[in-house]
Amino acid sequence: MKTVTGTAVAWMSPHDNVSLSDLMAGKRIGDLTFTRGIVDMSTAGYVRVGEATISIEMIDENQIVKAQVSSLRDQIAEVNAKAVAMRTSLESRINDLLCISDSSASDWAQS
Repeated sequence: MKTVTGTAVAWMSPHDNVSLSDLMAGKRIGDLTFTRGIVDMSTAGYVRVGEATISIEMIDENQIVKAQVSSLRDQIAEVNAKAVAMRTSLESRINDLLCISDSSASDWAQS
């Protein structure tokens, strides 16, 4: 396995109820949010607590690629499902309009 190391800004979330005393004791570090330095999370209620050096033991590259492909396929399936639902809705509206039009035409013919 390959280990990569980088730095990030560490933020305390307004949603996680992480106490400063826990952080100072080295607890609940995994509950922090980490971003690139150019992102300012304070506008969303986050509190900057410092900078972090993060080491990641990367899993096998093939596993990462497979997971990415799987995620993209899931997204394609979701897009397709939404498209089918939208198409069905549009076709239903067309049919409703055609029924109204046919009904009106037969009403006129009977008059």
